[in-house]
Amino acid sequence: MGIIDRKSKTVILFHLIGKTIRYSKLRQVMPTVQKRTFSLQLKILEEDSNINRKGYTSKPPLKVEY
Repeated sequence: MGIIDRKSKTVILFHLIGKTIRYSKLRQVMPTVQKRTFSLQLKILEEDSNINRKGYTSKPPLKVEY
């Protein structure tokens, strides 16, 4: 339970179960969560090795998937 201490973490994990989603699509699913809080929760989940982040920088625009 320490891993999913916030409601937004639970919702993020729910939407990422078994699939890869781009940042913008994931953000659209949670419009009521502030952008800063959303990004912070993603970083914490990534640091705890609960999700994987893959950034594509070969050509603009930058593409990030979780």
